[in-house]
Amino acid sequence: MKLTKKRFLGLVVVCFIILSGYYSLLHLRSDEITPDKVIYERPVHDKLPREIQNWIGDSKELFLSQKRVFEGNTYILVTWGRKNTAGYSVKIDEVFNENSKLVLSMLFENPPADSMVAQVLTFPYDLIVIDYEVSEVEFRSKEIEEYIPSLVGVPYVKGICAQSANIKLFEPSFSGTKKRNIHVDGIIWVFEATYQYRIVDFNGVEVVSGFSMAKAGGPDWGYFNLFLTIPETAPKGEYSLEVFTLSFKDGSKQDTVRVIFNIE
Repeated sequence: MKLTKKRFLGLVVVCFIILSGYYSLLHLRSDEITPDKVIYERPVHDKLPREIQNWIGDSKELFLSQKRVFEGNTYILVTWGRKNTAGYSVKIDEVFNENSKLVLSMLFENPPADSMVAQVLTFPYDLIVIDYEVSEVEFRSKEIEEYIPSLVGVPYVKGICAQSANIKLFEPSFSGTKKRNIHVDGIIWVFEATYQYRIVDFNGVEVVSGFSMAKAGGPDWGYFNLFLTIPETAPKGEYSLEVFTLSFKDGSKQDTVRVIFNIE
């Protein structure tokens, strides 16, 4: 059969239609496996609710990822802790749905190696808000940081009244006769999750002591929760509550946090 110009053009059209259909199917398949992008906002700090501003302030010295639902919105906060110079940055780079959970792709950046940066303390962080409630979140790091610590045992960081590098104490509460029952809680970063506590009077006499375990060990931050009672035989006056860890090397106290209070 002689291939005329008309027949040749017809074959070209047929091939074009077949290829178009094939690439259309590929595109549909690609859409099926491409994660769904999520719409979010990066609000100005001064426009945030006061509770969220305080939350950022309480969290800024921690390397930590958190999620908090407030007034129907989901706030997602990633803090990189204290840095001794300017030039560090953290950014929530991508947000998408994958397998029924929200995934955040993080980007951490150090100052350029040869750059001149200000010698000031900085606390890099990033915060976004999504206008609905999110239940499950996964954080993924693109570079520099291989793992982003999370908070275990408590939804989010609340008001910190005293702190060391690896122990953050929330405001204690007192109850019972003469307010000798003390509720102490907070978060701790220590690999084996074990911490120590004690209460001493104004003469340095120990009236309560012990050890316990947080909800998780490092690299995550674990919540701890204590209910302590000062004996009735202990005199009234000033007391010091201490929460600390022990050194692996020599057993010495480290990361000590103290709160002073009075028993009347």
